[in-house]
Amino acid sequence: MNAAWLGLILLLPLDASALSTDRNEPIEVEADQAELDNAAGVSTYTGNVVVTQGSMRLEADRLVVRTASGRFDSMQATGQPAHFRQRPDGQDVDVEGGGRTIDYLSAKSLVVLTGDAWVNQGKDKLRGARIEYNVIEDRVVAKRTPEGTDRVRMILQPKSRDAGSTN
Repeated sequence: MNAAWLGLILLLPLDASALSTDRNEPIEVEADQAELDNAAGVSTYTGNVVVTQGSMRLEADRLVVRTASGRFDSMQATGQPAHFRQRPDGQDVDVEGGGRTIDYLSAKSLVVLTGDAWVNQGKDKLRGARIEYNVIEDRVVAKRTPEGTDRVRMILQPKSRDAGSTN
């Protein structure tokens, strides 16, 4: 398992591991309610929020998108849980993940899942109270709860051997 597969959490063109065709697809947002405050640079979507772009799908109870000077700054999806799925390039299995909160901070190129956070790709699984993915550094940090009650857990499946391999 490589930290790059966590990059699919990004719902933006910075996501190098998602299907390369996804970034050329339109972003569709559905919600029970939307509030767009252009002066403040905040868009808030509430109630059964569904965001799709190509193979990416994000579902949340609430999504807040912030812009600064007309450019994307950050987003926060919350739910019970908020969750996503997306197909990485060259893969035949979607990556899925979630938590009570999914934050993306553009300036830091940082994705943070908190509150019973999890990411799965096939049978590979990562769990923790908090999972951070730095896109630029291709670095993942998973943490337990501050009280230390829920430890980080990772399950990695062995690589299958090539059918024609003699080793």
